[in-house]
Amino acid sequence: MMQKRRVLVVDRQPVACAGLAALINGCKDFEVCATASTRLACFRCMQTLSPDIIVMDIAINDMDGLELIRHFSTLLPQSPILVFSTLDEQEYAPRVCRSGARGFLPKTASRERLLAAMRQILAGQRAFSCQVHQGAPPRSRPGSAPMLNDREIELFRFMGRGFSTP
Repeated sequence: MMQKRRVLVVDRQPVACAGLAALINGCKDFEVCATASTRLACFRCMQTLSPDIIVMDIAINDMDGLELIRHFSTLLPQSPILVFSTLDEQEYAPRVCRSGARGFLPKTASRERLLAAMRQILAGQRAFSCQVHQGAPPRSRPGSAPMLNDREIELFRFMGRGFSTP
């Protein structure tokens, strides 16, 4: 019998974690070893688990997701990261790649595409549906505002959620 690959699921919404865990656990070659929806839960997982892969959204309530990817990449380098998010792939895929993730998949993807991306990453490949160059900054779209750096994006997102500058 084949040993199942262990998956850590990170999403700010506990119900989304539970749904993704059920979807992944229904597969013969994966099992979810834990879910986390807060910074504290993520850091506990980093200290106690050694998942084979991390599937995460970068929209985390109490921590910047790009920073969390950098922490995971440093503390769990053996655990590749697949970002599974509603955020715009053209904008965020280069950012998550630079932060250490091995793939980006929109949450509109099918179950089969998600599992295929996980297998692809575990095979040592990248899983991006758009063209990503690790060192390249995100590209501006014609008629759009100038691109923000990762820190500016983080601050912009926190301000959008009602946090003040202090």
